[in-house]
Amino acid sequence: MKKWQKEYSTKGYTRINLDQVDSLKNTKERLQRELQKFCSNKKVRIENLHLFFLDQDIEEVCWKLCQFFWKMKFCRKIILDNIDIFEKFIGPDIYYQTQPFLRIARPNSKSDNIGFHRDTMYGQSPYEISVHVPLSSLDKNSCLKFLPGSHLLSDSHFELAEQGSNASKKGSRKHEMGFPYDPKVIKETPDLKPVPLKFGQAVVFPPSTLHGQKINTGSKTRMSFDFRIISKYAPVEFKQDITSRGYSLLSESAITEVADNFLKINQQR
Repeated sequence: MKKWQKEYSTKGYTRINLDQVDSLKNTKERLQRELQKFCSNKKVRIENLHLFFLDQDIEEVCWKLCQFFWKMKFCRKIILDNIDIFEKFIGPDIYYQTQPFLRIARPNSKSDNIGFHRDTMYGQSPYEISVHVPLSSLDKNSCLKFLPGSHLLSDSHFELAEQGSNASKKGSRKHEMGFPYDPKVIKETPDLKPVPLKFGQAVVFPPSTLHGQKINTGSKTRMSFDFRIISKYAPVEFKQDITSRGYSLLSESAITEVADNFLKINQQR
């Protein structure tokens, strides 16, 4: 068992180095060019976009970037380029989140984060794997925090914080961008650990791990995306539609391909 596989099992999260980063670099460059188009200014970068867009404009900017991100299927390409890593976590028969979340967290902006939470409280299965990928390096002030060992604790172990005002309307574009309509924010604990990341690194964790951020206290905007993957054979019913809750086939083993084709042929007789 590799170190990061052991950490995933014991700590509930692990930092990985992506084997191939060319597609990640291309994603960053393409998103950056889109930002420059929005404000007609070639000085805008992912890390400094907070200097160029007003608060009232940021939701529209993020929505347009998300649509571009989904249309170009950047995430799918990045996963496929690093498929050897993800197969070691979940096996070769993989479905991935059709519309991954692209997130923007500006410095000192309370409205950009969804606080500390467990994805299982929002209906995710422990058979899924979550992956957080930043589009620039993150220091201890701008990165997410994770609670070691929290992936194996009961929900009753955690105390919910008072509801904030950052809830979205169910089915709204804000909801599609990853802001829950019924927030279940967990109170911060001093045991939460920041996980700084260099460009080309990612955090892999079970949906039951407590993670998140209240506010980006760094000096740069954090732009990142997160996605979920699941084995075709997980004991879970999952949708196959084009939403943030749907899944699409990414890869399959030779045995699955042969078996599926054999069953189709014999069902037609």
